[in-house]
Amino acid sequence: MSDTEYCYPPDFTVLRNRLGLRGMEELEVFERRMVMQRIAQGAPAGDFDLRHLRAIHRHLFQDVYDWAGELRTVEMPRAGVNFSSSASSQSEWRTCTAASLPAIICRI
Repeated sequence: MSDTEYCYPPDFTVLRNRLGLRGMEELEVFERRMVMQRIAQGAPAGDFDLRHLRAIHRHLFQDVYDWAGELRTVEMPRAGVNFSSSASSQSEWRTCTAASLPAIICRI
């Protein structure tokens, strides 16, 4: 990962986060802990459309990232997974089917 908008300098490999953690392992532990707590609370209700999935993302990651629930503005691979940019996410949602839903969710 290397993005100047979402990551810290100088190497731009660690996502900007609410605690200002600069180590990848440290951030992963914090993220996992916070997301597990939010999962235990349950997910927001909805229709599994883009608005609802953004609400779920916000719910899960709100303690970790200021931008939780927002659409990405840049391509940002993480752990070998390429996440979609805002434009491609919105385009994919317009043509979404039940079979393609899991792949799209992973890239939001």
